[in-house]
Amino acid sequence: MNLLEFLYKRLKSHGVDHLFGIPGESVHLHFHYLYKSDLEPVILAHEPSLSYAVDAYSRIRGLGAALVSYGVGVLNMVNGVGQAYAESSPMTCITKLDLMIQIKKLCKRFLLIV
Repeated sequence: MNLLEFLYKRLKSHGVDHLFGIPGESVHLHFHYLYKSDLEPVILAHEPSLSYAVDAYSRIRGLGAALVSYGVGVLNMVNGVGQAYAESSPMTCITKLDLMIQIKKLCKRFLLIV
């Protein structure tokens, strides 16, 4: 069992039946394992809508989960996550950050500046 399989089983054990997400390059492996899990994916097209949907789901079911790309995807969820936090609505946000890719991009930018 790998980490994603474990994560999805734990979410299921906490009463989560649906995982809200937006497919993207950085989370394609997450979706691969999501389709193999017992969780039902709910695909949306806009991160703010996704974060508010997860907030509403968690108010009804007790816990909501979101799966989005890193960077702009996560940044677009800030308002909905802030709303969930303000209302004490539990939310799990899952994303992927490949540190090596980020370090390479940073080095390229630095070399272009110098």
